[in-house]
This record gives sequence, structure tokens and C-alpha cells, in this order.
Amino acid sequence: MPPELRVKVYRYLLLDARKGPIEIWPACENPSTDEALKIRARRYLSWYTTSGLLHVCRLIHMEAAQVLYGESDFRFSGVNGHVVANAFIAGIGSRNARYLKYLTIGMPFWAKDRPYAVYDWKSRVDTAKCLKGSLAQIEDLEDMMPWKYPKECAKCYTYSWDLLSRALVKAGNLKELTLILPEWFEYYNGRDTNQLWSALDHIINCLPGLTLKVIYVCRVDAHFKELSESQKRLVRDLHSSRVRIFRLADYNSSLQEIHSTRSLGRAMQNMDADMLSWKPVVGKIADDFERYIDNIIADPDD
Repeated sequence: MPPELRVKVYRYLLLDARKGPIEIWPACENPSTDEALKIRARRYLSWYTTSGLLHVCRLIHMEAAQVLYGESDFRFSGVNGHVVANAFIAGIGSRNARYLKYLTIGMPFWAKDRPYAVYDWKSRVDTAKCLKGSLAQIEDLEDMMPWKYPKECAKCYTYSWDLLSRALVKAGNLKELTLILPEWFEYYNGRDTNQLWSALDHIINCLPGLTLKVIYVCRVDAHFKELSESQKRLVRDLHSSRVRIFRLADYNSSLQEIHSTRSLGRAMQNMDADMLSWKPVVGKIADDFERYIDNIIADPDD
């Protein structure tokens, strides 16, 4: 079979069946459903990345991997998304990482403690070492990840972002990086903050053709939820780091069905594997949001 036809087959099997991004670590409006979403994502991903197609032979693996990793939008939108993305890139290897062009991660900065952003997972590590609402308990996070950490120190919230930034720069072909700002996220200028910003600056400086976006995810009805003061400060800081695109997205309300289902296994079986945790908002509300962001950036005293 000619290479052109083989590529069409790869696209049909790896891309057409999904018809959208590959969401590995979903964002979540209600933390009480977050564990269920991640377990669902892990189960789906374990099937997706172990597709027999990638293991037929070396030639097919090389060709199919270029389609899978080079033409897919990989989403790690939830809290700690950069930690999982770092393990993901280490897991697929440097050769496959070179194909990556589209990546979405949760906001890789510290957040203040917010009661409804604290997960219900049982802690097996010292909670004094982490900020609630920004860093999930390490051992439980590792249990739910489809890959192991590339090294022990990669469990660190700050160091994971540093490792990820270097891996993306080394891969060299990333075209679009999206940062997810959930409505509950309260920016906190805490420890190692300069190191977190340095990692972002490293990506921006070393990948000059990169498009960097920020997606604000909230519940959108007739209006969007306005940003808090700490979120406004974060937006201004991101703009100072040459982020120019800010967009609005809405949580996928269909995912909340898990919350009302007693049996997690039954809920997961009824979930559509292609169901994404958030979707872009378009129309007048989206235009209003962009003007709102422009006003925040233009008026530091707002």
C-alpha cells in the first residue's frame, strides 16, 4: 500500500473516530466529580495509546505516531495538568514528543486555598508541603496517572513545570500552547513563583512561532462570571509575558451526570468517550468577554 494511502488509514483510525481533542486530564467544575472524570480518562487513554496499530512494526509505528501526536490536540486541562503532561511526554519518548504541535494544560501557577477546590482524595503525604486547591496529594495523583513520573523529583509541582518547559523547547515543534484558567483559581504569588514564570518565559523565548492562549472556563448562561482581583492580576502578568489571546469557555454540563449516579462504574460505561469537559463560547458573550479582558489589561487600577 502506498504511503499516502497508509496515512489516510491512520487518520481514519486515530483521528476521524474521535473528531476532536484527546482529553487526558479533564477540567472539572465540581471537585467532587473530579476523581470520576480522571478515572474515566485513564481508562480511555489506556486503550487509546496501546492501540495495536502502533505496535505492528517499526515503520507503521513511525508513520502512525506522526499522525497521532502531530495532528491531535492533547488536553491536560485539570489542576496539576502540567505534572501529568510532563509524565506524558516522558512516557511517549523524545521522538514522539517532536511531533507534538497542540497542547493544553491547567494553569501552572500557585492558587490560594479555596474550600470547594480541595479534593476529597485521602492524603498519604504531608499536606503541609502543598497548597490546597493548587496541588493535589502526590501519591493519589500518581495512582490515577496513566504513566509513572519520569523521575522522583518530577513529583514536585514547580519542578514538573520546569521539566515540561524544557521538554517542549527540546522537541521544538509546538505550535499552540493553551493555559486553562478555571473560575475557582485564585492566583497566589507564593513560593517559587519566579521559577514558574521563568519556565513560561523559556518556552516563549525559545519557540518564537508559538501561539499562546489562555482559556477562562466558567459556567456561562446569559453572562460570564467576572474575574476576581487575583485573576485580573494574573491576566495582566500573562499579558506582560506576551500572551495576547484570551478566550471564554463553558463547562460541559453533561459531565455532571456522574454526580447524580450512585454507581461510578455504571456512570463511566454510559459516558461518551469523546465528551469534553469544556467547550469554547462563541457569539456576543465571547465578544463581550474579550472586550472585558481588554479593559482589565488597559486599566491596571480596575
